[in-house]
Amino acid sequence: MTANDMIESFKDSQMLHAWAVHLPIALAVLGVLLAFGTLFLSGKYPGLRKLTIGVYLLMVVTSWVAAASGLAARDEFKRLMAADAIEIADHHQAMASKVWALAFAVMVLLIAGSFSMKRVRRITAWLAAATALVTLFWVGLAAHSGTVLVYDWGVGTTRGTGFVQVERGGAGEEKDRDGGE
Repeated sequence: MTANDMIESFKDSQMLHAWAVHLPIALAVLGVLLAFGTLFLSGKYPGLRKLTIGVYLLMVVTSWVAAASGLAARDEFKRLMAADAIEIADHHQAMASKVWALAFAVMVLLIAGSFSMKRVRRITAWLAAATALVTLFWVGLAAHSGTVLVYDWGVGTTRGTGFVQVERGGAGEEKDRDGGE
Protein backbone atom coordinates (compact mmCIF):
# COMPACT_ATOMS: atom_id res chain seq x y z
CA MET A 1 0.00 0.00 0.00
CA THR A 2 1.45 3.32 -1.03
CA ALA A 3 0.97 6.67 0.70
CA ASN A 4 -1.33 7.68 -2.15
CA ASP A 5 -3.48 4.56 -1.55
CA MET A 6 -3.76 5.50 2.11
CA ILE A 7 -4.84 9.04 1.25
CA GLU A 8 -7.39 7.71 -1.26
CA SER A 9 -8.83 5.35 1.36
CA PHE A 10 -10.00 8.35 3.41
CA LYS A 11 -12.43 9.25 0.60
CA ASP A 12 -14.37 6.01 1.19
CA SER A 13 -16.65 6.30 4.25
CA GLN A 14 -16.23 2.61 5.10
CA MET A 15 -12.44 2.90 5.09
CA LEU A 16 -12.53 6.21 6.97
CA HIS A 17 -14.72 4.61 9.62
CA ALA A 18 -12.35 1.65 9.92
CA TRP A 19 -9.45 4.06 10.42
CA ALA A 20 -11.27 6.47 12.75
CA VAL A 21 -13.11 4.05 15.03
CA HIS A 22 -10.04 2.80 16.88
CA LEU A 23 -8.86 6.20 18.14
CA PRO A 24 -11.81 6.83 20.47
CA ILE A 25 -11.44 3.32 21.86
CA ALA A 26 -7.77 3.86 22.68
CA LEU A 27 -8.45 7.36 24.00
CA ALA A 28 -11.23 6.05 26.26
CA VAL A 29 -8.80 3.62 27.89
CA LEU A 30 -6.06 6.24 28.21
CA GLY A 31 -8.57 8.86 29.32
CA VAL A 32 -9.96 6.86 32.22
CA LEU A 33 -6.42 6.22 33.50
CA LEU A 34 -5.60 9.92 33.21
CA ALA A 35 -8.90 10.96 34.83
CA PHE A 36 -8.19 8.79 37.86
CA GLY A 37 -4.60 10.05 37.82
CA THR A 38 -5.96 13.60 37.88
CA LEU A 39 -8.19 12.67 40.80
CA PHE A 40 -5.39 11.26 42.92
CA LEU A 41 -2.21 12.93 41.60
CA SER A 42 -3.12 16.39 40.33
CA GLY A 43 -1.51 18.06 43.36
CA LYS A 44 1.77 16.31 42.62
CA TYR A 45 1.55 16.67 38.82
CA PRO A 46 -0.32 19.89 37.99
CA GLY A 47 0.02 19.38 34.21
CA LEU A 48 -1.89 16.10 34.41
CA ARG A 49 -5.28 17.87 34.35
CA LYS A 50 -4.33 19.77 31.18
CA LEU A 51 -3.11 16.57 29.52
CA THR A 52 -6.34 14.81 30.44
CA ILE A 53 -8.41 17.71 29.07
CA GLY A 54 -6.41 17.46 25.83
CA VAL A 55 -7.02 13.72 25.55
CA TYR A 56 -10.75 14.21 26.00
CA LEU A 57 -10.79 17.06 23.48
CA LEU A 58 -9.13 14.72 20.98
CA MET A 59 -11.66 12.04 21.90
CA VAL A 60 -14.54 14.44 21.23
CA VAL A 61 -13.19 15.15 17.73
CA THR A 62 -12.25 11.57 16.82
CA SER A 63 -15.47 10.06 18.15
CA TRP A 64 -17.48 12.59 16.16
CA VAL A 65 -15.52 11.67 12.99
CA ALA A 66 -16.00 7.96 13.72
CA ALA A 67 -19.76 8.42 14.27
CA ALA A 68 -20.21 10.55 11.15
CA SER A 69 -18.22 8.18 8.95
CA GLY A 70 -20.05 5.20 10.44
CA LEU A 71 -23.40 6.77 9.66
CA ALA A 72 -22.33 7.37 6.06
CA ALA A 73 -20.99 3.81 5.76
CA ARG A 74 -24.17 2.35 7.25
CA ASP A 75 -26.32 4.31 4.81
CA GLU A 76 -24.23 2.97 1.91
CA PHE A 77 -25.06 -0.63 2.57
CA LYS A 78 -28.15 -0.59 4.76
CA ARG A 79 -30.28 -1.59 1.76
CA LEU A 80 -28.14 -4.73 1.38
CA MET A 81 -28.23 -5.81 5.01
CA ALA A 82 -30.40 -8.45 6.62
CA ALA A 83 -33.02 -7.15 9.08
CA ASP A 84 -31.12 -8.52 12.11
CA ALA A 85 -27.93 -6.80 10.98
CA ILE A 86 -29.79 -3.52 10.44
CA GLU A 87 -31.06 -3.73 14.02
CA ILE A 88 -27.50 -4.21 15.31
CA ALA A 89 -26.23 -1.38 13.07
CA ASP A 90 -28.93 0.96 14.38
CA HIS A 91 -28.03 0.03 17.97
CA HIS A 92 -24.34 0.54 17.22
CA GLN A 93 -25.03 3.94 15.67
CA ALA A 94 -27.23 5.02 18.60
CA MET A 95 -24.52 4.08 21.10
CA ALA A 96 -21.61 5.51 19.11
CA SER A 97 -23.35 8.82 18.41
CA LYS A 98 -23.28 9.63 22.14
CA VAL A 99 -19.58 8.95 22.75
CA TRP A 100 -18.49 12.48 21.83
CA ALA A 101 -21.04 13.93 24.30
CA LEU A 102 -19.77 11.73 27.13
CA ALA A 103 -16.17 12.72 26.35
CA PHE A 104 -17.26 16.37 26.24
CA ALA A 105 -18.89 15.98 29.69
CA VAL A 106 -15.62 14.65 31.16
CA MET A 107 -13.72 17.51 29.55
CA VAL A 108 -16.14 20.14 30.93
CA LEU A 109 -15.92 18.67 34.43
CA LEU A 110 -12.12 18.76 34.28
CA ILE A 111 -12.15 22.35 33.02
CA ALA A 112 -14.64 23.39 35.72
CA GLY A 113 -12.33 21.91 38.31
CA SER A 114 -9.46 24.04 37.02
CA PHE A 115 -11.15 27.28 38.05
CA SER A 116 -12.74 26.22 41.32
CA MET A 117 -11.83 26.27 44.96
CA LYS A 118 -10.26 23.12 46.38
CA ARG A 119 -13.48 21.44 47.57
CA VAL A 120 -15.29 21.99 44.25
CA ARG A 121 -12.16 20.89 42.36
CA ARG A 122 -12.21 17.63 44.31
CA ILE A 123 -15.90 17.02 43.59
CA THR A 124 -15.49 17.75 39.87
CA ALA A 125 -12.45 15.45 39.75
CA TRP A 126 -14.54 12.61 41.26
CA LEU A 127 -17.38 13.30 38.84
CA ALA A 128 -14.95 13.45 35.90
CA ALA A 129 -13.37 10.12 36.89
CA ALA A 130 -16.78 8.49 37.30
CA THR A 131 -17.97 9.89 33.96
CA ALA A 132 -14.72 8.72 32.33
CA LEU A 133 -15.42 5.21 33.62
CA VAL A 134 -19.00 5.33 32.28
CA THR A 135 -17.60 6.58 28.96
CA LEU A 136 -15.15 3.67 28.78
CA PHE A 137 -17.94 1.13 29.34
CA TRP A 138 -20.18 2.93 26.83
CA VAL A 139 -17.39 2.84 24.24
CA GLY A 140 -16.88 -0.86 24.97
CA LEU A 141 -20.57 -1.61 24.36
CA ALA A 142 -20.59 0.43 21.14
CA ALA A 143 -17.39 -1.29 20.00
CA HIS A 144 -18.87 -4.71 20.74
CA SER A 145 -21.87 -4.12 18.49
CA GLY A 146 -19.49 -2.90 15.76
CA THR A 147 -17.44 -6.05 16.23
CA VAL A 148 -20.57 -8.19 15.84
CA LEU A 149 -21.35 -6.40 12.58
CA VAL A 150 -17.87 -7.03 11.19
CA TYR A 151 -17.11 -10.54 12.44
CA ASP A 152 -20.56 -12.13 12.57
CA TRP A 153 -22.20 -10.38 9.64
CA GLY A 154 -19.20 -9.49 7.50
CA VAL A 155 -20.27 -5.85 7.21
CA GLY A 156 -17.54 -3.86 5.51
CA THR A 157 -15.55 -6.95 4.52
CA THR A 158 -15.20 -8.86 1.29
CA ARG A 159 -16.99 -11.84 2.81
CA GLY A 160 -19.98 -9.62 3.58
CA THR A 161 -21.59 -10.20 0.18
CA GLY A 162 -25.27 -10.78 0.86
CA PHE A 163 -24.75 -10.19 4.57
CA VAL A 164 -25.83 -13.67 5.56
CA GLN A 165 -24.70 -14.55 9.04
CA VAL A 166 -22.34 -17.52 9.10
CA GLU A 167 -22.49 -20.02 11.95
CA ARG A 168 -19.85 -22.65 12.61
CA GLY A 169 -21.00 -26.23 12.18
CA GLY A 170 -19.18 -29.31 13.37
CA ALA A 171 -15.58 -29.91 12.26
CA GLY A 172 -15.09 -26.29 11.11
CA GLU A 173 -17.86 -26.37 8.49
CA GLU A 174 -19.60 -23.10 7.77
CA LYS A 175 -23.37 -23.10 7.42
CA ASP A 176 -25.68 -20.21 6.74
CA ARG A 177 -28.69 -19.59 8.99
CA ASP A 178 -30.87 -21.82 6.80
CA GLY A 179 -28.60 -24.78 7.49
CA GLY A 180 -27.07 -24.95 4.00
CA GLU A 181 -23.39 -24.94 3.19
